[in-house]
Amino acid sequence: MLEYVFRFTVAKGRQNEFMEWIRANENRLQEHTRPGWAYLGTWVTVGGFGDYTGESRWSLESYASLGEGWGDEIAQQLTSEFLNMVDNVHRQVSLLRSVTTATSLPNV
Repeated sequence: MLEYVFRFTVAKGRQNEFMEWIRANENRLQEHTRPGWAYLGTWVTVGGFGDYTGESRWSLESYASLGEGWGDEIAQQLTSEFLNMVDNVHRQVSLLRSVTTATSLPNV
């Protein structure tokens, strides 16, 4: 299993709108994902801890899931609405694999 982590900062002045949007669309985000992806949830930082406002996580069946398309029309709409509320500069993506299933660590 792989985990796709999208860290973000909500666009200035849109924090309340973002929180309401996530609450209203949580079930839709779970039902309408890209092929091979499962939505795990969205978390926000607490008390100023962290470099970003929050993060969303998805479980991926395999590396092939990264190239399986963008999902149905609703999934694409949800992605567009989500990204519209996120700062275009303060974003970070990580693709994680459990240490128990990884064969090596990257050389950094």
